[in-house]
Amino acid sequence: CSVPLVSEIPVSDGMIIIDAIFGIGLTRDITGCFADVISIINSRHEDGEVVVAVDIASGVHSDNGKVMGCAVKADITVTFGFKKTGMILYPGCSLSGDIIRADIGFSEDAIINAALKWYICDDSDLTRLPKRRPDSNKGSYGKILVIAGSRNMAGAAILSARAAYTCGAGLVSVYTDECNRIILQQSLPEAVLKTYDEDEDFSGISRIMEGQTAVVLGPGLGTGETSVRLVKAVLKGLSVPAVIDADALNIISSDEELKSSLSELSSPAIITPHMKELSRLTGYNIQYLQDHADKICRDFSHENSVICIAKNARTIITGDFEEVYVNISGNEGMSTGGSGDVLTGVIAALLGQGMKAYDAAVLGVYIHGRAGDDAAERLGTRSMLAMDIVKSLPEVLK
Repeated sequence: CSVPLVSEIPVSDGMIIIDAIFGIGLTRDITGCFADVISIINSRHEDGEVVVAVDIASGVHSDNGKVMGCAVKADITVTFGFKKTGMILYPGCSLSGDIIRADIGFSEDAIINAALKWYICDDSDLTRLPKRRPDSNKGSYGKILVIAGSRNMAGAAILSARAAYTCGAGLVSVYTDECNRIILQQSLPEAVLKTYDEDEDFSGISRIMEGQTAVVLGPGLGTGETSVRLVKAVLKGLSVPAVIDADALNIISSDEELKSSLSELSSPAIITPHMKELSRLTGYNIQYLQDHADKICRDFSHENSVICIAKNARTIITGDFEEVYVNISGNEGMSTGGSGDVLTGVIAALLGQGMKAYDAAVLGVYIHGRAGDDAAERLGTRSMLAMDIVKSLPEVLK
């Protein structure tokens, strides 16, 4: 083909550099002359030259997205057959640029035999939202009990409950500390309010949960003695699907008996830890979790019979099976207080409308991220608040 071979990358305006140094089989750190060439490529990239990677950017681990010593920063990655998990997870996704999937003729049988385990959602999945019926009433769309908030911590309960209503829940009740009564009644008059005092023994919590379709437990709950008694009582009497978050997870992680009780629940439980909370639950440090999140979450789901939503820049969701869902919606503007409380309300609303627990977890995370993307488009990522995510939910859902 008369293609010239060179020992140095020439300087030329408008040049396109095609990176085909390493493929998806790389398992060791890049050193020596290969590292030198990658350094030159990245320098030229900074000068404005276009870099196109073949299959995967050289230096990105195809399974977990780790940088193997150094890696090419590509503008475009043309990947073959399927996207690789390493270009979906960070930091690999930030080095992959725009990803173009090239069909290279895999047969349907080959795809089935490959036993793919990783999945993502896109907007076509929004068609899976539960349908609304013209002959319905508020009881048709679930009764959600939000057990959240503590003294001087009413915000989490408001965000979670408002998100549940905005995502279509028929009736939302909030169970919180008595001191939050006025602010909740003013901020969310649609919610049914139930309160407790600090010396409550919670012997009647089963009666409060009776008739509910789903329960949220944990946002802004605190970890004091009252909250510990409340979490223990709720887990003991829980008989409907639950979303367990935040301080409830911190309380559970500090009590082995509570942790073991997760596997004994009679209804599905969805836990939503961020990396620090997951570290407390599993005993692994955060760096190890980030490098092996899929395996650790799968193991935790298997051992405790829960659906695990490991919140991160790329959120991973696992259940009591091999498949793993990774979420690609959302942005850095969602790194703000209360964002996770909104997520609990979104998922609970989907549970209340009849979705299976894993489907509600997967679609809830995607919707939450898409609402964050809408908020970022309107406001920019620097100025977003958690309530802006709630306000963007209608735009995504309609």
